[in-house]
Amino acid sequence: MAKKPKNKRKKRSNNRRKPTRSPKFYFDQAVENFRQHEIPGAIKNFTNAILLKPDYVEAYYYRGISKSILSEYDDAIVDYDAAIRLNPDYVQVHTMRGMALRCMDDFEAAIISCNTAININPEYSEAYCIRGMAYHGLEQYGKAMDDYNEAIRLAPDRSDAFFYRANLKEEHEEYEDALADYEQAIRADPNNFVARDRRQMLLEWLMEEEEEIPNLPGVIGLTSPEGQSMSPDDTEIHVPRMADFFDDFDEDIEVYETIIKAADDVIVRNPKNIDAYYNRGIAKYNLNYFEEAIDDFDVVISLQSDHVDAYNYRGMSKDNLELHEEAIKDYDEAIRLQPDCDEAYYCRAMAKYNLGLIEESIVDFNEAIRIQPDVVDTYIGRSLAYMQLDKTEESAEDMEKTMQMMGLLKEND
Repeated sequence: MAKKPKNKRKKRSNNRRKPTRSPKFYFDQAVENFRQHEIPGAIKNFTNAILLKPDYVEAYYYRGISKSILSEYDDAIVDYDAAIRLNPDYVQVHTMRGMALRCMDDFEAAIISCNTAININPEYSEAYCIRGMAYHGLEQYGKAMDDYNEAIRLAPDRSDAFFYRANLKEEHEEYEDALADYEQAIRADPNNFVARDRRQMLLEWLMEEEEEIPNLPGVIGLTSPEGQSMSPDDTEIHVPRMADFFDDFDEDIEVYETIIKAADDVIVRNPKNIDAYYNRGIAKYNLNYFEEAIDDFDVVISLQSDHVDAYNYRGMSKDNLELHEEAIKDYDEAIRLQPDCDEAYYCRAMAKYNLGLIEESIVDFNEAIRIQPDVVDTYIGRSLAYMQLDKTEESAEDMEKTMQMMGLLKEND
């Protein structure tokens, strides 16, 4: 009887090495955690980036900010110190270190950190504002006022500087000037509800004291960007990206499958129903069925060649398949059809970023912000692009703006 041949193939080992993630991968994950308000997750991923790249200055800096958000100021200062050792001229790090020290009521040390920042960059308004807060804490009101004035001179739209200057004036019973500064703070940032509250409280107190307020400057009814009146209790304005429009649905597979089935039924009865194809395409996009989504958006565009949102979603679907060049063509067409479509500029910027066209991506991020300045994602994207060009100051400013918009780093604490 012939012997059965032996299987000479070697058994596969279960001890295969897992692929190593890059430091940038973890940094980008941390930024996404930030965007989702998942601060402990952000700290974990910044830490992973640092473990792989011990000289990752930005990771130390942003991990320090993350720890500050959790009021872990001592640990935040350790990270700021590490970033300063790696880059002694990183003005934002010195400034945020000053903020952490000020939050710990170590006002003298906060002033020293801000002094260093100002020596590096005498035009950096944030450092003057935080140093003013420290002087304010030490009851050195003249120096505090000088710093708030300088912060406003350098950045006339600094809502926080107007707010703190108003506080100082209110303490010194300069009520008319305080009201005017609260108004300026609200004009600079309509979502500064702390300023709205303080202004309202001061007005009510003055009314109780004098029954009426003659000739108070700046006391006008402000409106939201949409033209509707806003009270201190109004919720923060949020401008959603296109994908957010489906957030009213429970983000569950069954929900999207139900949408798809309903669209299928409509299409059987009416094969030229544009809305059915469009809604089905969005549902498939949210289920990550990008190729099928593209098919549906193809039909929408064939039936209505000026459907801007279909071009945007088709581009986004192609981006997710890493077909960035093809995606850019769709965004180009969306912009041609609607030149003020900030979503298309944002998406095209991200596609260019993924292709390594960093400077071109910044041009598109700038245009998206010009059209719609209140969208967090755009500032995050531009911050990452600036970082790729080693423009650390610009990157840090966008990230700070992002955190302020998300409520993770309060301007008025």
